[in-house]
Amino acid sequence: MVTALLQLAPLELRLDDDERAAVDALAALGMVSAGEAARATARIEPWRPLRSTG
Repeated sequence: MVTALLQLAPLELRLDDDERAAVDALAALGMVSAGEAARATARIEPWRPLRSTG
């Protein structure tokens, strides 16, 4: 799969290495399909009690 061609929604990001490993493990166990694992993305969820300083 060529992930560079995927278009993400404004609040979505590609999974980092740890997230990808977790999703791959779920797929290997049959808990999610290979298609769902391939489409998995990270989503930015603002949380009011915390703010970025950078």
